[in-house]
Amino acid sequence: MKKILLISNMYPSKKFPHYGSFVKNTEDILLENGYFVRKVVLHKTNNKLKKLYNYIIFYFKTIFKGIFFSFDCLYAHYASHTALPLLIIKKLKPNLKIIMNVHGNDVVPEDDHDEKYIPMVKKILKQSYKVICPSTYFEEILKRDYLIPNNKIVIYPSSGIDMANFKEYDKKDSKKQISLDVNYHYIGYISRIEKDKGWNLFLEAINKIKKQLPQDIKFLVIGSGNEEEKYNQLVKKYQLENLIIKKDFLPQSLLVYAYNSLEIFCFPTYRKSESLGLVGLEAMSCKIPVIASNMGGPKTYIKSYENGFLFEPQNSDDLAKKILEVLNYSDLNEIKDNAYQTAMKYDKNVIKNILIDIFSQI
Repeated sequence: MKKILLISNMYPSKKFPHYGSFVKNTEDILLENGYFVRKVVLHKTNNKLKKLYNYIIFYFKTIFKGIFFSFDCLYAHYASHTALPLLIIKKLKPNLKIIMNVHGNDVVPEDDHDEKYIPMVKKILKQSYKVICPSTYFEEILKRDYLIPNNKIVIYPSSGIDMANFKEYDKKDSKKQISLDVNYHYIGYISRIEKDKGWNLFLEAINKIKKQLPQDIKFLVIGSGNEEEKYNQLVKKYQLENLIIKKDFLPQSLLVYAYNSLEIFCFPTYRKSESLGLVGLEAMSCKIPVIASNMGGPKTYIKSYENGFLFEPQNSDDLAKKILEVLNYSDLNEIKDNAYQTAMKYDKNVIKNILIDIFSQI
């Protein structure tokens, strides 16, 4: 039985069940396929002092277990925050194989804070046995900016989506499940309320078309984050209080009903580090039309007017125009069916063998 040490600075907890859920999904796949997995992981905390203390313990445990325990490989998520202890381990145990799974701003820095980790990221990626990334978009970045050869890169889309859960349900029943008024039709945003995720574009677009919409249209926002105060200010500025229903993140068991309550799902992210965007695929799995930014991860699986719709990134005018267009689109059934067919390619049971094959070669 092969022994794996899973290392990640993101891992779900009861308080934050979605934080690093894809990391746990990879762990579950390995366990289900007979691998021995031990882990050193961090749970989310908003307390800065506790966060600092947790990172110190996280690094110490990673180095200690990596050096003094016997593992066939180290499987690490997020290169920027795991590179330091891994480089120390690699120096002392140069033959120990590292499989690095990159996800977003660990390789595509978005600010000075991200940028300072890049020299270490470059070192650890070069010393890794394999580098796993979520999409062809990130594959090109790894080849271009980090000079990682083709034979070291594996595309594995963040554990994929659970199509046994994310599937089409009756709209009326779905609305009831999450306490929405069944007399309204909803257009939704489900993502973090954070920098460059596009929540501001969504609100701007609503403001631009609110007088052109039928009376039975409302908007659903599900998410939370460090820009919620800015979000609330913009809602108030545009006088959208009566048009938008806002909810915090829902558990996976209820999130499927949120998607199925929608007529349109908007994915307006303009993060350069948006490596895939599972929310878009989850919506497509429920046969919900998706309007997404024409960039990054979403561009790799959405083909405009085939299985969804793309709009110009950071352009709220174009997003507003697309929302009205989709609301009046003559035949969405073909779009929905094609979206579902696309989502099937990302089903966790379809793609899990990609992950298993990596570790079977060790």
